[in-house]
Amino acid sequence: MLANSSSILSNWTAFQSAAKNPREVSNVLKSFISEEATLTYVPTSAGAIGGADVITYLKNAAVQSDTIEDEKIISRAIAGKVVVEESIITIFHNEIIDWLLPEVKPTNKRIVIPIATIAKFNQQDQLVSIHKYWDQGSILRQLGILPLAMFCKANSSETILPILGLKIVDCLEEPYNTPRNVLLKESAPKAAGLAPSQ
Repeated sequence: MLANSSSILSNWTAFQSAAKNPREVSNVLKSFISEEATLTYVPTSAGAIGGADVITYLKNAAVQSDTIEDEKIISRAIAGKVVVEESIITIFHNEIIDWLLPEVKPTNKRIVIPIATIAKFNQQDQLVSIHKYWDQGSILRQLGILPLAMFCKANSSETILPILGLKIVDCLEEPYNTPRNVLLKESAPKAAGLAPSQ
């Protein structure tokens, strides 16, 4: 690994560790986050703009970090000043989680979801932006908030929602043993050129 990549990885892992500990956030993160930093949880538009506000937001979020029961890194790539990371997290929804489920009352259900994170660093190896992505539909399905099907006014029909729910992690955990295109019906291949379970 190149020295520059090693430095970025070291800062990234130190940042992740500190961000989960409310006692460390304010003091430790100041050295890892630039004044112009932004934090964006894309599906919920949660986050903050500016280094000080990012630290404040992360400090508040760290209080809720005990809802995360497990986090498994699937892959990580470093290119220049960018870290791209895939992970699977398990969360117990026993309290409101502002960044993930704002204003959703606790359901006391367990959620398993893949998350993609893109972190960018400046020339001083400080974080300038963090973007996090996940499938909000699959989370809402696991919590029982989204049903299997809904009536669609646009096409006047009952529509099965193309959402995997808990099964969304299968392709990442068992990539060679998990069927693909499971959301396609038997009639779909002629139109899409893909066969279910292909």
